Amino acid sequence: LIYTTPGMVEQYKPHVDILFVMLALLVIIGIEYSDDSRLNARPIDFLVVVTALILSGMSGETFGAQLYWIIAVHLLVIFYGIELALVFYRKTKTANFIQILFSLPLAVLMIRGIFL
Repeated sequence: LIYTTPGMVEQYKPHVDILFVMLALLVIIGIEYSDDSRLNARPIDFLVVVTALILSGMSGETFGAQLYWIIAVHLLVIFYGIELALVFYRKTKTANFIQILFSLPLAVLMIRGIFL
């Protein structure tokens, strides 16, 4: 809602930016110091991150069009954070709960897409 409500982005943008920079740093530190071999940085990870950052910074578009790139970078940070959380909580009830929480909205969207 913060992106669609007029005036909200300007009011809370610095706070949201600080939040996502801190979240990105925590995800990077968590991946770097993780002992799990599945969290090793692969070339495709670097390619995705660099592409998202370069395209968002060089789009040269107005703020309305740039908003999609900002949302994409935020989603990228959130997805890597979710991957980190799922690796740390694997084979526990917490991981099952997280997977159910994220699969329910996807199931609703799937059903809406099929029947509506």
